[in-house]
Amino acid sequence: ASSGCAAGAARFQEATAINQSLFVLRKVIAALSKQPEKGGGSAIAAQHVPYRESKLTSLLQHAIGGNGYLLMLACLSPADRHWEENLSTLQYASQASNIKNTPSINLDPKDRLIQKLQGQLSAAYAYILRVTGLSELPDELLRMQGQPAQSGGGAGRRRSAREARRASRPSSTPRRVGGGGGGGAGRGEGSSAAALTPRRRPYESEEEH
Repeated sequence: ASSGCAAGAARFQEATAINQSLFVLRKVIAALSKQPEKGGGSAIAAQHVPYRESKLTSLLQHAIGGNGYLLMLACLSPADRHWEENLSTLQYASQASNIKNTPSINLDPKDRLIQKLQGQLSAAYAYILRVTGLSELPDELLRMQGQPAQSGGGAGRRRSAREARRASRPSSTPRRVGGGGGGGAGRGEGSSAAALTPRRRPYESEEEH
């Protein structure tokens, strides 16, 4: 008898929790059906939606009032004795049909930026083809697609400026190029030739003589 009472009490608590969750779900649907449409310019203040009053509505928060599609099925009974339940179900479904969601795709900000840039690039290519009257893109654009973007970049300008400074900087090593220059050039050639000519050791010269 004690086990039966315990089971009955458990079922009663479960039924109470289910009815409470359904009651909160109806409150949430009623609040969402009265929300002003986004971007409609309505002066009606947004009504508080009690999502956290039940675990069921907390789980269904993003599905009911989020940015996705929601499909609800209303089940009716053909029996005449269930007309009250049928009427309540139809009113419930009619209220739920007033909820207006705005579906959108959840994307990473980087992926969204990539898609935006790809769309702009496609529009630019279409404009080029329309203005030039060509059927295909020019070869210059097709070659630029496979090359890294270096033209007009800050790194390219800094590299060019660094090479220009290196070229204009005076060299500290003597010149090794011959020519009909003045005495300074001759001295430079002599010093470079003397520096490059290997010196003979004393015993090497004695053996040769």
